[in-house]
Amino acid sequence: MKVRLMSLQTKLLLCFSILSLLTTLAVGGYAYVNSRDSLLEATRQNLISITEGAALLIDPAMHQSLQAGDEASEGYQAITSTLDNLAQSTHAAYIYTLIKNGDTSTSFVLDSTRESKIMDVYELTDDMIQAFAGKTTVAADPYTDDYSTFLSAYVP
Repeated sequence: MKVRLMSLQTKLLLCFSILSLLTTLAVGGYAYVNSRDSLLEATRQNLISITEGAALLIDPAMHQSLQAGDEASEGYQAITSTLDNLAQSTHAAYIYTLIKNGDTSTSFVLDSTRESKIMDVYELTDDMIQAFAGKTTVAADPYTDDYSTFLSAYVP
């Protein structure tokens, strides 16, 4: 029985190939994670700009006066149309306003898509709690709810 051994040159070539592959995977993985994190941070900053801009477009007195069933009113239609235009121009999926209902839920007031009605109940998240306390926040990670997967920003 004849046994063939790999030559030293073949062994070195194999080791070098494996080392090159591992190095490429490590550098590619690092580049991917770094790019993903940079994109997520840029998206967070963009969301803050969009939400702060949207807040400036809303008259607080008009917002506070809206009641369930006011969706057909001229004021509601005008501001939701403005928010819808902002959402479309910035590629935001939704721009909406909420009011806090105690410690466990919120209710929609304005919704750029008009899918939610005034006073439709929505879950209260930790990020929302911070915004209701006066702090602009962006969710740390995208989240999934009954509607889809989103990254949200909240302003007081």
